[in-house]
Amino acid sequence: MHPTVSRMKTAIASLEDESVKKAAAELIAGIEANITPSTKGVPYSAIERVKELFGISDQYILFGEGNPVDRMVSTPPAITTDSKNNEESHFKRFAARLSLMLTYSGMPLPDIAKALEVSRQSPHTWRTTGQISKDNLKKLCAIEGVDYDWVKDGTLNSDEARYSVKALYERARQGIEEKTKALEVELERCKEICAAVILPEPNQEV
Repeated sequence: MHPTVSRMKTAIASLEDESVKKAAAELIAGIEANITPSTKGVPYSAIERVKELFGISDQYILFGEGNPVDRMVSTPPAITTDSKNNEESHFKRFAARLSLMLTYSGMPLPDIAKALEVSRQSPHTWRTTGQISKDNLKKLCAIEGVDYDWVKDGTLNSDEARYSVKALYERARQGIEEKTKALEVELERCKEICAAVILPEPNQEV
């Protein structure tokens, strides 16, 4: 069992209402079912949802620190099947935004690691798995100049936020164009090296 899921299950034991416990257990079971080798963990959006609906402490879920429950919920919240099924797709969209920001970062990843006082491997792990703490995500967005709410859940609440995402897009576009040009040059070089053995294309005269 993933340690984050284990702490979630431990925390719901502290809930007083049995119907609330049951609803929380059902949601956590859905979250656990969506953990795959590609995700390798629990998306922060799922942790936030458990906190919002059931009052369970995100600090306890993430680190096992403090009281398991921040506030008691007296009635079970409405949780639709769509909400459960959307957890994975929501995480994939979040992971894609995070990966885009790190792939086309304005700062080398080793420098990001140094600025955030994390291991050199951490930014690479964030980029490939989408697993990052809320605190580090906020700091990373500040460094990159990209709106935190947009990276977290895709919302754009101001012109400044839209500008920050547009700037990220421009960085990505320029980076992709540079890679494309480099690949075209490399392809031509390969053609020259392999000219003697490259077969003629269909309908091409020999």
